[in-house]
Amino acid sequence: MGEIDLTPVDDLVRFSRKYIRDWTIPDHQPYAHLFFKIVVIEVDGNIEVPVEDEYFELSTANPAVIMHLVLTTMSDYNECISLEEWCKLLGLKTDGHMINELYDKIKTAKDLLPEGFFNCKPISPYDVEFNTGITRALRALSPDSFKS
Repeated sequence: MGEIDLTPVDDLVRFSRKYIRDWTIPDHQPYAHLFFKIVVIEVDGNIEVPVEDEYFELSTANPAVIMHLVLTTMSDYNECISLEEWCKLLGLKTDGHMINELYDKIKTAKDLLPEGFFNCKPISPYDVEFNTGITRALRALSPDSFKS
């Protein structure tokens, strides 16, 4: 059995240290029933970013996980050309004010994030879904290891 290549985790750590100065998870979470939560990240000012948190990864609250969740959400958004296609990809119903609002908030956040933010890639959906070694390594990072 081979060693796990932790390069993607190292990249997430490096990019999160470069771009995420601080983060908060507000108490009020209007999209939690859709498995989305709002994270406020301080990049060049505060940016409110809805992230899909189906596996409750925000509970680990380390910047690399937040970076991964933001990148995954943006990747899903970029993969689709319309709200309808995005809803289909995520298994969401296209009707309702909340869905439109959530989609618009993701677009707004994407437009506010610096271009270099996207030079990093999230962990693959396969690795996340099956909780492979690389995903466990990402989730195991201590938030304290990011403090300067």
